[in-house]
Amino acid sequence: MSLAAVEHALINVYRLKICLDQESTLKDALKVYFVKMSYSAIFDVVEFSFWKGLIAEFISLQMAFIWNYSDIFIMLIGSALKFKLEQITKRITSLCKIKVNDKRVWHSVRVDYLQLSNLCESSNKRLSYLIIVSYCADLYLILIQLFSCLRPGESLEKVYLFISFVLLLIRLTCVCIFGSKLNDEWQNICFALQSAQSSAYNSEKLDEKFQ
Repeated sequence: MSLAAVEHALINVYRLKICLDQESTLKDALKVYFVKMSYSAIFDVVEFSFWKGLIAEFISLQMAFIWNYSDIFIMLIGSALKFKLEQITKRITSLCKIKVNDKRVWHSVRVDYLQLSNLCESSNKRLSYLIIVSYCADLYLILIQLFSCLRPGESLEKVYLFISFVLLLIRLTCVCIFGSKLNDEWQNICFALQSAQSSAYNSEKLDEKFQ
């Protein structure tokens, strides 16, 4: 989050510096910054005023933080669910190795497994749209940064755009990896159950396997 805040501040300061170098007064520089450098799409439609520019800047800052928080939130939820799945996988593997046949033990595992399954299903229903929006936003910004890198510009701007492009790639990769780990861990649970010896089977375990 700190890195994202620094990145957002640096690009805005750099743009404002360019405007100050081009214009003789601060008022004209701010107008160029808002109208041409940062929010041309907005002020092509509505008439510019200083307070509208401040509102646009505030909304842009809020959107930047929301975008970062959404990616971090998705990665944290994915990590937490993956950790719980790993615990159940290790527990099932351990029980299968020592050939535990106690129905009470397997019933406890089955209850934990079903509760976690319901939690994952509930999380998927509530977060599916957020994940899609986050992924599309990351992909869109990557394409924007890639297009900006290919345009002619100053060396300092090129360095910033390249670093920003790399950070966006890392962010999108992390979101994809943390999301896909859940599916891998579900497969590990199924493999642990299917690889157990038949002498360890009982009704509770079979119910869990085919749930």
